[in-house]
Amino acid sequence: MFALFDRDGWTINELAARSKVTHVAVLHLIKKLEGARLVKRKQCTEDGRATRVWLTQLGRDLEPRMRALHERNLNTLVRVLGKEDATQLGALLGRLIQGLGEDSETMPQAAAKSSRTTHIQR
Repeated sequence: MFALFDRDGWTINELAARSKVTHVAVLHLIKKLEGARLVKRKQCTEDGRATRVWLTQLGRDLEPRMRALHERNLNTLVRVLGKEDATQLGALLGRLIQGLGEDSETMPQAAAKSSRTTHIQR
């Protein structure tokens, strides 16, 4: 939601790229947020294939609380790990997210489905 606090009207693909997660993951989250009446989706006027996401007033009203919670969590992270380790953790997690994104982009859909099926059947 932080991306939407900064600018309304992102497409699902833009949100996925910005968040470094899959289109499907963003779509799943948007559906949940829409069910909670925090966002609404509209077809993109420039590209009818795309969908844009907008905060509702209820979603916009959450911004101060969410920013305060985020700040509190960051302060806790630094208090527990120290500034140097917290910074290193952030860098390591960034590398992991980037690597996972690269793997998911190169993995064919059929292979992704079969590996999930294999894992589930074990």
